[in-house]
Amino acid sequence: MRKRLNEWSVSKVLHAIALFGFAIAIMFSILSCQDIYIGKTEAELVQEMFRVDSLINHISFMIDSIETVNND
Repeated sequence: MRKRLNEWSVSKVLHAIALFGFAIAIMFSILSCQDIYIGKTEAELVQEMFRVDSLINHISFMIDSIETVNND
């Protein structure tokens, strides 16, 4: 059952517009403030990623060497 345009409640329309506006504002703030949210520059993030990758590779190497020793 479709309502005609003049049968819509004004308060429901205003609530829908307000909720849509809030959703757009939240999405805009999330997408535009990523550097502020993270708190680091892109160069610092690249450096941190390199450190994490190096640590993961080192741990992987240690696990592989332990498995090699146990298999002998």
